[in-house]
Amino acid sequence: MRALRVHRHGEPDQDLELEDVPVPVPEPDQVTIRVGAAALGLQDLLLVRGSYQLKPSLPFTPGLEAAGTVVAVGDDVDAAWMGQRVVGVPALPDGALAEDAVMAASNLYPLPDDVSDVDAAATHI
Repeated sequence: MRALRVHRHGEPDQDLELEDVPVPVPEPDQVTIRVGAAALGLQDLLLVRGSYQLKPSLPFTPGLEAAGTVVAVGDDVDAAWMGQRVVGVPALPDGALAEDAVMAASNLYPLPDDVSDVDAAATHI
């Protein structure tokens, strides 16, 4: 899958690299979503710069708001989440600026059919 990755802290227009990386595998109590939309906010700029309160190890994929469809569930996650459209906060280092992202199952919110991925991601945080 493709993801925007940070290998060194700096400015997004200079220090984000589009790469092919393995699809993230959910750990227990996590799911993997196929990202339908990701929102960008100040927190993402600060993550790339290395000045946010969360400091994932390099390299990482930023993006703290995402909506999409659950494509894999980890151990201890109800299989009923499979195929569900959700919004939530991805678990770094596998953020939302990728084709797939990992989220804690406890941070998932189901989306009604009349709410688009774009609207959900843009209004979550």
